[in-house]
Amino acid sequence: MPLKTKLYGKHIALTGGRNMADFAGYMMPLWYSSIKAEHEAVRNSAGIFDCTHMGVLDFTGPTAAEFLNLLTANNINNLSDGQAQYSFMPDTEGRAIDDLIVYRESSERFLMVVNAANDTNVQAHLAKAADLLAGRLDTLPTVRDLRADVSGSDRCLVMPVQGVDSQKIIAGLISDAEQKAKFQSLGSFEFCKIDILGGSVYVCSTGYTGSKVGYEFLVHPDICGDLWDAVIAAGAVPCGLGSRDSLRIEAGLPLYGHELEGEHAISPFQAGYGWAVDLNKEWFVGCEGFRKRAENFEMKIYRLELDGSRGVRPVRENDGILTEDGICVGAILSSVKIEDKQIALALAQVGALKAGDVVGGYYVARNDRHIKQGRVAKCIVGDKYEPDLSGVTTKRFMKY
Repeated sequence: MPLKTKLYGKHIALTGGRNMADFAGYMMPLWYSSIKAEHEAVRNSAGIFDCTHMGVLDFTGPTAAEFLNLLTANNINNLSDGQAQYSFMPDTEGRAIDDLIVYRESSERFLMVVNAANDTNVQAHLAKAADLLAGRLDTLPTVRDLRADVSGSDRCLVMPVQGVDSQKIIAGLISDAEQKAKFQSLGSFEFCKIDILGGSVYVCSTGYTGSKVGYEFLVHPDICGDLWDAVIAAGAVPCGLGSRDSLRIEAGLPLYGHELEGEHAISPFQAGYGWAVDLNKEWFVGCEGFRKRAENFEMKIYRLELDGSRGVRPVRENDGILTEDGICVGAILSSVKIEDKQIALALAQVGALKAGDVVGGYYVARNDRHIKQGRVAKCIVGDKYEPDLSGVTTKRFMKY
């Protein structure tokens, strides 16, 4: 039975119970008005998302920084108070258990936000830390799940507000002038604590939409509903899972299980995030596996723009990607239609494509009828096919 987020009642009130779906074990809205309208709201004004299903962990104690540096792939020592860092938590073989963000509040306190689908796996891995770090760290920090009731007044849930108007909207809710100025001065991947609606919340200049301006609240469950209402009343558009996915695909951002790890075992290096792994650190869990994966891969993630004009069938996962002369070099992982074009993230051979190259798309068979019509169920890299649509290779990441 799917769980309900703290904002479930808000979703039902806004959707009438329609357009709800199970995501990472929680009933979540796919959209409120339409994916297109919510996507455009984030790009042109501001949108608010329910991410209260995501995991939030707390690490406190004199060894918290060293502990995290041994268990995550990026370098925690690069952080100062009030700064955040994108990173990965590797298993012992060098496979990412999750991609995550670490926030340094002080030298002895760190927060971590993890994907909802991986929260259980991350916590299970952390529970083995004493064995994983035996002989390297004798005293472990205190680790807490900040979504759990036992965390009391420290409980936190994630609620993003993204888009060009997000700073103005949030600033309008901050009554203290000094706190407002501190918030407005935040740079990318920085955070601070502010008072809103009678409660204290973290506001972080992070997010998953590619927006030039965007924030994420870490807010106590007791006030997250009131904050949701206040942000919407101030002009933000409520956004569902559909636009969250379309925005990240348009920006070129990976989704764990699709463009990171998953069935293709895509490493951070293949995904374009090698910069978030510090292989110069003396040691961290899984470091040898990560070093091998950094040196040996034949496929990587590309971002493509394909024809999406009226009447053109949308591409789907596993559809083939072809060079200009029809040779298959890989396959689609994620895609979205935006106006008259389709944006796709594809896994293709290293060196096969570069920005500006013409590409083709091939619709693989979805059923027996398609196979009888002569379509293949899977494109083979190196084989030649007749393209069904055309497009172009673009920059890996887009900035807005």
